[in-house]
Amino acid sequence: VGRQRSMHRTSQIALMVIGCAAAACDLAATAAQEVRRDVPYATPPLERQVLDIYSPANAKNLPVVFWIHGGGWRRGDKAGVGRKPQALVNRGMLLVSTNYRFLPNVTLQQMTGDIARSIRWVHEHEGKTRAGLRFLDTSVKTHRIIDQYVRRSLLPGA
Repeated sequence: VGRQRSMHRTSQIALMVIGCAAAACDLAATAAQEVRRDVPYATPPLERQVLDIYSPANAKNLPVVFWIHGGGWRRGDKAGVGRKPQALVNRGMLLVSTNYRFLPNVTLQQMTGDIARSIRWVHEHEGKTRAGLRFLDTSVKTHRIIDQYVRRSLLPGA
């Protein structure tokens, strides 16, 4: 019985060492991340017209992923990105997460205008020196907003 306990304890210690070594390897593979929070995208910025930018250290000419949070136009926050920033930074991408104003304080047109403004800001300040702009969201709204933004802002007359 004493020998079995000793073997069991040795097994537990070996598993902990392997687990710690795996975690250390995982940490070593994690890219350094720079975060710029609450960057205003409108002039003058109104409440919630800010975005966060997550990038690898000294990032240059990287693809930009643009995140629009969900929440039924009444709640949600740019900070709800979870593990997305580090996952994208580890893959050599930059993540932008935006806030926008909510119903009933503003109209749907004003909210989509906020998001379009933030996309334009990213295009003007980050997208031109990066390798492209991609979008992630949690609902259908992004497709409508992107369509509206691209047609009216980037492709006038389309």
